[in-house]
Amino acid sequence: MSVLPDAPARPVNAFDPEFLADLEEMDTLETTLEAELAGPWTIRPLEGEFGLYRLWEGPELGSIPEARFGEMSDALRFLAATLPAGRESTIRVGESREEGGFPVWSCGTRIGRLRWASEPLVQSLHVMDNLSRSPYFLTALIVAAGPQVIREVGKMLRQGLPAWRSGSLGIFGQP
Repeated sequence: MSVLPDAPARPVNAFDPEFLADLEEMDTLETTLEAELAGPWTIRPLEGEFGLYRLWEGPELGSIPEARFGEMSDALRFLAATLPAGRESTIRVGESREEGGFPVWSCGTRIGRLRWASEPLVQSLHVMDNLSRSPYFLTALIVAAGPQVIREVGKMLRQGLPAWRSGSLGIFGQP
């Protein structure tokens, strides 16, 4: 395992330290987290590991990776998780049960009902919502799953697309 320096050998920001200090005082947790995780990200080989860097960073610049992993598949999963981790959830569950369950809202539109109000399920829906809107991050997750999963996804897509075009649920509607 290599040891990276805690600080870059040369400045990596065009702004002077006083200006950056003033910005730090203005930071809010909500905007900082989203900006911090926004990327865009790249995975770089790093002496037997894989480092996750912003596109404009790298070990040759003295940058510290956001994360390090021994396996590429773990780095890809983490890359995919950065998108929803930095965003406020668009999925909300009503606080009180109505007829048929707890209402589920997405971006202010009621999209369904849950039998039980489950915070872990709502968090999972947030992740899936974000991944389903990003071909880049969804691809990272599929590649991380490995060749066999990719082959099976290909089969399901090939089988399902004609059904979905005709309005059927295809493989998702079968017992």
